[in-house]
Amino acid sequence: MAYAGPRFALTVTGSAGEVECPMFAVPHEEDSLAWRRPCHDTVVEHLGQRTSYTDQLEAFASAAREGAPVVTDIDFSVAKMTMVDAAYVMAGMEPRQPARRP
Repeated sequence: MAYAGPRFALTVTGSAGEVECPMFAVPHEEDSLAWRRPCHDTVVEHLGQRTSYTDQLEAFASAAREGAPVVTDIDFSVAKMTMVDAAYVMAGMEPRQPARRP
């Protein structure tokens, strides 16, 4: 058995073609985005190999230092957890319960 490492591919297909991101969760390891359309050549773009942590840190620093808007406010967080809970249910699992404080 051979293991070449993790693969986090994401392909989005629509009426005008598809876009593939081979490592969407770790853009610093593979930053390409391939756009395929019928009767056209595949277009590959490289988006830059910054880590998502770099983007998060810059957004936090900008909000703290300059008062820039925060994208991940409480409404964003609640919506994200609602989505995660729905994914658990769709997988036949119980949503996770909040951690109990000692």
